[in-house]
Amino acid sequence: MREQEAPQLAPYQVRRLTDADAAEIQDLYVRCTAFVELVEGRPPASHDGLDLLQAKPPGVKDEDKLVFGLFEAGRMIGALDVLRGYPEPDIWYLGLLMLSPETRNRGLGAQVYAATRSWVEANGGKAVRLIVQAQNDAALRFWERQGFVVMGATTQETGEHTNEVFRMEQRLGG
Repeated sequence: MREQEAPQLAPYQVRRLTDADAAEIQDLYVRCTAFVELVEGRPPASHDGLDLLQAKPPGVKDEDKLVFGLFEAGRMIGALDVLRGYPEPDIWYLGLLMLSPETRNRGLGAQVYAATRSWVEANGGKAVRLIVQAQNDAALRFWERQGFVVMGATTQETGEHTNEVFRMEQRLGG
């Protein structure tokens, strides 16, 4: 099977991002200030865009860190961070799905995840995992509607902030 390069979601353009896109990602972070403050406990920092592109857990290969931009009329309206084969070979980890505020509440998040789920399955993924911060009730409800179940809870250190988070998973294929 030939691996699909990116999730497909017409009429939007989805493409893999590189360090050259850091400024555009940074602009998205600024537009999503309320989300960053909720999760990180601080306003967006000047390094957030580059951090999204480069930060990965120990042992994850560069080629398995996949960050995509979602574009509408040439403007980035969303970002998707995926780790292939993490923490196990057939599990994929969704580190971030962030959509600009003007695109929310119109079903786009569900469309992006459906395309991502299909893409992960087409590329051999058997499950998707993610975490949701306990204070982000809307995100918890969203991911439950997508079919994720809470597998447990833990804490997350974000530098200046400690969050209680829910570990969630969705099994794929069947």
